[in-house]
Amino acid sequence: MTPFHIHSAYYLEEEERKEKEEKEERKEKEEEEEEEEEERDKAEEEVERERVRGGGGREREKDDKEEEVERERG
Repeated sequence: MTPFHIHSAYYLEEEERKEKEEKEERKEKEEEEEEEEEERDKAEEEVERERVRGGGGREREKDDKEEEVERERG
């Protein structure tokens, strides 16, 4: 092999290595984003369940206060 061929082979190997690293980084980033999205979805589902159950949020407290005021008036 001539020095040119050696350099070209090294360059190609280096490019392949970089592409592989970039691909792995993209894959890891996508996995992290999917995990974050799943966590957000779970949190939203939990909030919705609590709201449906009437689980003590601000809305529930507000409704309780309104009912109390109505009882006092009527």
